Amino acid sequence: MHFTSETSADGVSERRFVHDGVPGVLWHPAGSALGGRPLVLLGHGGGQHKLGSRDRARACVARYGWAAVALDAPGHGERERTAQDERFATEIGELLAAGRPISAWVARHTAALAERAVPEWRAVLDTLDALEGPGRGPGPVGYWGLSLGTVIGIPLAAAEPRIRAAVFGLAGHASLLEPAGAGDRSGGVRPAVGRRTLVA
Repeated sequence: MHFTSETSADGVSERRFVHDGVPGVLWHPAGSALGGRPLVLLGHGGGQHKLGSRDRARACVARYGWAAVALDAPGHGERERTAQDERFATEIGELLAAGRPISAWVARHTAALAERAVPEWRAVLDTLDALEGPGRGPGPVGYWGLSLGTVIGIPLAAAEPRIRAAVFGLAGHASLLEPAGAGDRSGGVRPAVGRRTLVA
């Protein structure tokens, strides 16, 4: 993790970083270490970027003394778009121009973005755990996401045991809200097992 800038205002430190090519921001109380404080992972919506949750992050720090981190999702913010991202944008434009439905198309694309993003979030958590030495990483971890942030957050919360609570909203596609395994004999995934989860 390479920190590229740091600013501080009203008792909140904002540190921009790049981790394995992924731009992010870490907010925490100015002059304080992460050691043991709760950490909220903030997932932004489609078409947005890591600073879209700045006000929420600053409130977590100023009101509660927590830390918060946000990453640019694949193809968003300061990240380059892949050929797949460009193809998706073109095809969505064509579908919209033809008056055809796009929800299934969006669901497939955002699921592909989540496959790329989940390992990135887990790697950032690993680095934050080790950043200040053994036992000095963040305390309990929670996740908050809307829209694309929900599509990424559901599989992340399912895969990541450090996430102990999650809030998901505006999932964007009805199939994401079906019970695990509904209409599917494969069994599905139940991300809320052992965690507090709110889907709004």
